[in-house]
Amino acid sequence: MCVLMTRTSCCKSIPKHAKYFQYTTAFCVGILQFSVNSVNVWISPVLPHLTSDVSVIGVTLTQEEASWAIATVGLGVTMASLVIGICLDRIGPKFILLLSSALTIASWICFFFAKSLAVLIVGRFLAGIGQGIALICCPIYMCEVADKEIRGKIGTIPSGMGMLGTVFVLMAGPYLSYTHLVIACAVFPIAFFIMFLLIPDSPYFLIKVGKIEAAKASIARFSRLSITNEEIDAMAKKVEEIVEQDAASSLSITLSSLHFRRSMAIALAAKLIISFCGISVITPYLHTILESGASSISPKLSSVIYGFIAIPGLILSVLLLDKIGRRPVFCASSLGAGISIIGEGVYLYLDDQVDLEKVSFLPVLCLTSYKFWISLGILHLPYFIVGELFTTNTKRMAALVIIFCTGILTFLNVKVFGSVFESWGMYTMCWFFGGVTLCGVIFAFFILPETKGKTLADIHDGLTKRN
Repeated sequence: MCVLMTRTSCCKSIPKHAKYFQYTTAFCVGILQFSVNSVNVWISPVLPHLTSDVSVIGVTLTQEEASWAIATVGLGVTMASLVIGICLDRIGPKFILLLSSALTIASWICFFFAKSLAVLIVGRFLAGIGQGIALICCPIYMCEVADKEIRGKIGTIPSGMGMLGTVFVLMAGPYLSYTHLVIACAVFPIAFFIMFLLIPDSPYFLIKVGKIEAAKASIARFSRLSITNEEIDAMAKKVEEIVEQDAASSLSITLSSLHFRRSMAIALAAKLIISFCGISVITPYLHTILESGASSISPKLSSVIYGFIAIPGLILSVLLLDKIGRRPVFCASSLGAGISIIGEGVYLYLDDQVDLEKVSFLPVLCLTSYKFWISLGILHLPYFIVGELFTTNTKRMAALVIIFCTGILTFLNVKVFGSVFESWGMYTMCWFFGGVTLCGVIFAFFILPETKGKTLADIHDGLTKRN
């Protein structure tokens, strides 16, 4: 069953027809991730049009103005930490995800009617809030409704579909007009909002707020009536006991506990790797990077290749996570991505000194290799791990800290990038990103806990007892 079976051992194995509904739920949540990722990366294919002499919004943006339009998403993500802190324990993960989709829809409306930089910035800010909410609350929701036997696979579906949102924009963006791209992308958050209204809320949250009967109905829905009423009552009772134990714990004591401190250290380390692996800069500035490398492949085609290569990386990740575990996947992802982006930097460094015409395909090869490896694990595993590591009464605080750091780091990353690029060259940034990404190998080996096949209770106990 969902969180009830991940926290207890009431049922030995979840029936196939129950899994189907959980996969359907994961797919629905994935549509939201698709939406927030597409609105985030939307700036990449339209940026050249916004900075051209014939701007699609009627106002030509300078490079400084463009950097603000890109970086404002980070400020929105920071604001999301306040929204999560205020709303998560009050309205629950389901309705806060609906709020995320509403904000994403509002951002597309801003882009559709934008005729100035100010409207673009407002839209990007709203998009950032929606993205920040989704990044934390999607894995929290999925971890509370997914059975331990398939939690790894289900957990990768939303984040994987988020990657597909990036792929969609990068592949379709160069070939669609500004208006048509906005309309095409806006369809997805609208579809999610309608579909998710029909999905039950987390049984754990419902019990936590005293809605016992609604929680039982949610349990029955996720199990597709495959268990008896007595089993439903037993599962609900066990989760109710866990909620009572959590409520009895002092927040100050909980936050100072060994488990919370270790979980937070792991989550922040993973967040630092994501923030400085380069993806938040490389994707919006993809055309600029490709043009600086003098590749023999056009930036438009390179963008399509860069976007498409994430798909096999995602598929391989889904196949491997519950077979070989989180650690090996994260390690391979960090190693491959780090070597690839360092290779990109080497090419850019040598390009000004020697004739590289015979290997002019290397910039695209290195970037697509980087995208493949980073899609294998770094991009989605840390967010999913957050849902596994923290107990329910500490997830809100963890979300506040992690999302706040995400927004600040994203904003600084994008704003600093332009200055460093002009002063020290693109290759310097590539080497920095590569060095940070390779640190993920050390992180995976010595810090990241292996959660494959474990219940949430087992994971939490392991963090407490770890030396």
